[in-house]
Amino acid sequence: MFKIAKWSLWSYLILSFAGFIDATYVTVKFYLSSPLSCAFFENCNQVINSSYAKIFKAPISLLGAIFYLTIFLLSVYYLDVKRQGALKAIFFLTAFGFVFSLYLLYVQAFLLNQFCLYCLVSALISLILFLNTGFNYLKIRNIESIQNESR
Repeated sequence: MFKIAKWSLWSYLILSFAGFIDATYVTVKFYLSSPLSCAFFENCNQVINSSYAKIFKAPISLLGAIFYLTIFLLSVYYLDVKRQGALKAIFFLTAFGFVFSLYLLYVQAFLLNQFCLYCLVSALISLILFLNTGFNYLKIRNIESIQNESR
């Protein structure tokens, strides 16, 4: 059975919590119709209020908050029961999140020509989570492959 390194699991917890806070902040501001305060980019509000920032009238940031909360809860679940299925689920979620983040970066860079600091932070968190979980997923697959060959 594969055991994940403690630092790796802690990074899942810390990064997913940070992503949850980031996405929740943007979601709350969206529903309160309150402007975001952006330190480096002046166009955060244009990005957040664009037609690309909603799916079925729900802000993408709400989906991001759910995404990060799910990763956090799956990490806690793995911490409790040590089931590899939780790690696999985290990997596939982060792979989807990473690809979706690439799409959103494309939208910001080429369609809106504007950037949102909170969106970029979320994309960075998504990238780090994906790389970290991808590394662990490959280790799991390698161990499973070795175990299957020895049978």
